Amino acid sequence: MGTTSNDIATTGDGVGISANSSDVAVDKIGLFKVAGDAGATGLYSVNGGHVTAGFASDLEVKSSGGLAMGINTYGPAPSAVVFSGMKDMKVTADHSAAYGISACGSTVSGDLANMNVEAYLYAAGIYAQNGAQVSTAMTGDMDVTSTSNSAEGINAIADG
Repeated sequence: MGTTSNDIATTGDGVGISANSSDVAVDKIGLFKVAGDAGATGLYSVNGGHVTAGFASDLEVKSSGGLAMGINTYGPAPSAVVFSGMKDMKVTADHSAAYGISACGSTVSGDLANMNVEAYLYAAGIYAQNGAQVSTAMTGDMDVTSTSNSAEGINAIADG
């Protein structure tokens, strides 16, 4: 059984689904919204954690004051996020940076229709560093916008 709508909002850091040294699997996720004043992340894995998320709708992540990330995963142990069926990903940071997918020494794979990333500071659609592997099948558009800094669709670097 899935969910039709999920709304998570806080004055601190909002996180939708998180796996820290553990495994989490959720299927048939309806409209999934995460909002935080200090920061916001939709799907998050760290320290060898694994998130598997099957979507039936959109992922929307918004931060009014801090960093916004649709998907964020990093080590030190290999962490992973696997997602499927996502319609649209929209990530917005009103006063900071925003990333659609950010991976550091970890893996992210999945399929989605469209990605829209908007930030006041730096904005990236896909940001991979330290040997991260990101594999996505996108059937639509990627739009990345920064109103005061740089914006990049895909950035892969050795370290950072």
